Amino acid sequence: MVDDGSNPGEHRMIHFYHPQLARKEVATFSASAGNTGTGIFGCEPINKNALDLGIVTTLEMMKSNDQEETESITPRNPSKTAMRVSMIG
Repeated sequence: MVDDGSNPGEHRMIHFYHPQLARKEVATFSASAGNTGTGIFGCEPINKNALDLGIVTTLEMMKSNDQEETESITPRNPSKTAMRVSMIG
């Protein structure tokens, strides 16, 4: 989460997608904690990717040697829980 100080008490999240995998022209989005019901593409687009912002050091696609094993034991659609996350500002 990001707090840039421009709106005290407001919490924002930044979502990064790989530019080659993003289905939109923009691969980075900023959303407020109250952004509900619109999904990620209802968030504010940011015209910089994770490399531009210094979050990652390369956009090279990589594959982990344990990826197949990890995917085989991870449920595709995990069951929903009753847990809710509340933001305290």
